[in-house]
Amino acid sequence: MLVEIKGSKERTEDAKDVGALREAKAKLEKRDKIVELKKRFEEFEHKYNEVENESKERLKELEESQVKIPGLHETIERSYANLSNLESENHVLHQEALVASTNEDLTKEAEIGLGVFDGNVAPGTEVFDNGSLRAYLHKLEDDTGKEKEYLPLEKLINMSLDIARGMEYILSQGLVNHDTDIQCVVFRQH
Repeated sequence: MLVEIKGSKERTEDAKDVGALREAKAKLEKRDKIVELKKRFEEFEHKYNEVENESKERLKELEESQVKIPGLHETIERSYANLSNLESENHVLHQEALVASTNEDLTKEAEIGLGVFDGNVAPGTEVFDNGSLRAYLHKLEDDTGKEKEYLPLEKLINMSLDIARGMEYILSQGLVNHDTDIQCVVFRQH
């Protein structure tokens, strides 16, 4: 029986050892889980800090770009103003080029239109494609008398300049025209 008690004590001690081992194993598993959770927390904290820093950088860039936006608006407005000035200069240069190119044509037209024979002035309306200015303007109207086609402003200005130059040429030749009328202005389309 002593042997049995001794064996029973050994089993009890073995059982205690197994229980202690199980308890130690459970503690180790808990510690491993805690270590793993700490590691995951540190990774999360690191990623959070990266995202926070990136957000701060983007916010700073946004604030800087908002400061630049009014400057860009001013630059755009100045560019439009410069473009407008360039367009105006281009228009003036275009008009000057037209004046230079039409002076020669105008002189020829005036010479043809003022066919002077023995001191008499002969009408030259039949020499030109469109006859008088009045006839040309009537071609732009429909049957009811309303304009079916509008002349561009540039063309109207050029026509006015041509008429004024023609009148100036007539005057420079010592001739006086007392009847400037759209029926008396001959018109040729270029």
